[in-house]
Amino acid sequence: MVGRSRPWLVLGLLPLACGYGFSAGGPALAGGVRPVYVPTVANRTSEAGLEVTFTEALREQLGRVGVLGGVSSPARMEGEILAVSAGAAVLSPSSAPRPNQALSYRVHVVLRVKLYKGSELVTQVDVSGDEDYLQGQRPDILSVESNRVAALKRLAAVLAQDAYTRLAAG
Repeated sequence: MVGRSRPWLVLGLLPLACGYGFSAGGPALAGGVRPVYVPTVANRTSEAGLEVTFTEALREQLGRVGVLGGVSSPARMEGEILAVSAGAAVLSPSSAPRPNQALSYRVHVVLRVKLYKGSELVTQVDVSGDEDYLQGQRPDILSVESNRVAALKRLAAVLAQDAYTRLAAG
């Protein structure tokens, strides 16, 4: 075993020798706060379960940029879902076999995010957005609801990224 080459060891150390490193990145939050804890988002709507989707999205965003912390972190980001609405986005033409039937839907959400350092409010932003979804292969309630849930998850991720970017801008 002595004298045997270990190419995997050389390849493993090569990135360190070249000056490369791996780190999460993104603009610093206002006030330079980090790490940041995200408690469960407050849901001020009648839409059950949205707080879980938006809490996960905010935590994933902070994790992606490397500032996510735990309960004892010096800063926290509080979210509040202020509004959610949905409706038909595209209707079938009046000359269609099934006129004025919804072909796609749109969901709209308004999210408020506040950034605290200790008990001091550093900044806050309101973000909102829309996401479209199809009724599904079979136009039954389960297909539509499944697509709606997926649209809300996509929208939560977009709004979390938007909120982070705006909080970083101060």
